[in-house]
Amino acid sequence: MKTETQYKILVAIGFIIWIIGTWYGGWQREAQSGFERMTDTIGLILVFWGVFGDIANNLTINKITKIKTKKTIVEVKSNK
Repeated sequence: MKTETQYKILVAIGFIIWIIGTWYGGWQREAQSGFERMTDTIGLILVFWGVFGDIANNLTINKITKIKTKKTIVEVKSNK
């Protein structure tokens, strides 16, 4: 299974869990029971994880370091 598909499945499962909790507890603005609060939290985490994972999966980070020096001076001092 492709990674993109896995993230879409996470979003779908999170949305379904959120809908089940909201349907069971009612369509109020705030959670009315512990079950509804738990399903809201789990659903929200899964949706965010799926969306963020899908976005982050397509990122490529390249680090290019260029150091230019004309000369290097090294001084060694002794305390004797």
